Amino acid sequence: MTTTLVVPSDMVCDLRDGVHAAIGGAADAISRVVAQAGRERHPERYREPLDRLDEARALLDLIGWRETAAPTEVRVDLREHRRALLDTLGVEMIVAEDDQREAVTLDAERAARGEPPQREATARRVRALRELVASVEAQASTA
Repeated sequence: MTTTLVVPSDMVCDLRDGVHAAIGGAADAISRVVAQAGRERHPERYREPLDRLDEARALLDLIGWRETAAPTEVRVDLREHRRALLDTLGVEMIVAEDDQREAVTLDAERAARGEPPQREATARRVRALRELVASVEAQASTA
C-alpha cells in the first residue's frame, strides 16, 4: 500500500493553479470570520479556514510556488496532503470542465485570430485531471 501519489509533470501547473485558488478561498473564509461580530469570543471560528490555508501552503511549498521552464513530476504524501490535494483538484476540475463546455466557442474565436484550436488539448486536460482525482481517491481510501 503506497501513500505517495506521483503527479505527472504535465499536471503540475494545473495543480499549482488550483493551490493558489485554494489559498484565495481560505483567505476569503478568514475574511468572513474577521467580519463576524463576536469573533473575539469565538476564536475557534478561525480554525477551519486557517487549517485550509496551512494545508494549501504546505502543498505549494512541496510542488513549488513558481512555474518552471520544464516542470517535473512531483511526489505527494497523501497522509500529509490528501485534503489539500482533493480540494485543489476539485477546483481545477470545475475550471477545466467549464473550459471544455466553452471550447467550441473559444476555438471559433481563436480561428478568427488565426490561432490553432485548443478543444482537444482541453479534453485531454479534463481526462488527465479525472484520472488524477480517481488515483488520489483510490490511494487515499487504502492509506
